[in-house]
Amino acid sequence: MDYISKIRKLLALSNSKNEHEEKAALLKARKLMYEHKVSEESLRVDNEVITKDTQWSFTSRTNSWMDGMAALLGEKYCCRPYIRREYHKKSRTIGFYGFPEDVQTCIIAFDYAIQTVLSGCDDIKMAAHRSKKEIGAVCNGYGYGFLKGLDDAFKQQDYKGRLDLILQIPSEVEEYGKENFDKAKPTKTTNVLMDKWEEGISDGRRFGTVRKLQNSLPGI
Repeated sequence: MDYISKIRKLLALSNSKNEHEEKAALLKARKLMYEHKVSEESLRVDNEVITKDTQWSFTSRTNSWMDGMAALLGEKYCCRPYIRREYHKKSRTIGFYGFPEDVQTCIIAFDYAIQTVLSGCDDIKMAAHRSKKEIGAVCNGYGYGFLKGLDDAFKQQDYKGRLDLILQIPSEVEEYGKENFDKAKPTKTTNVLMDKWEEGISDGRRFGTVRKLQNSLPGI
């Protein structure tokens, strides 16, 4: 068996539900990649960059935290997010571009994370006796808190150097973005109340450490 095939098989094993098998496979794959100077890009069978819209849209006042969530999860799956905005419409649709398998997996993870935050927002709406505008602001605060908590969880993981080789954004993807998309600007919002910020942080950290994303998110 050539070393490229062996590395691919080891990386496939890294999705095992057995934690010890997963760790051993990843360490062995990384060792072979280092020894043979194999990049993550060279392991791919299909290097075609694709774009795909998600089902999620936001505005500068409603669910604006989705923008940051797309940036965070996109990087974890070797993708980049983009925003599609139709003329004369306030809503902005989120999508991702990258290699097909990465985009598919990223959107699954993104959907799950968004649904989790929106579920928390539903609880806030049921418990709150406020105006619609205030409830929306509290939900935004919760969403931004969740985003920070999830980011904290990622940073606490011990990747043991995996990110340098396995989680690089492929150069083809970066070049595609430069050629086809303008540089993204963070979404600004003034509709945020911090009442549920700490609760969002706590939920985000918990979500990022209990292996909820079908064992697919690195480090979780």
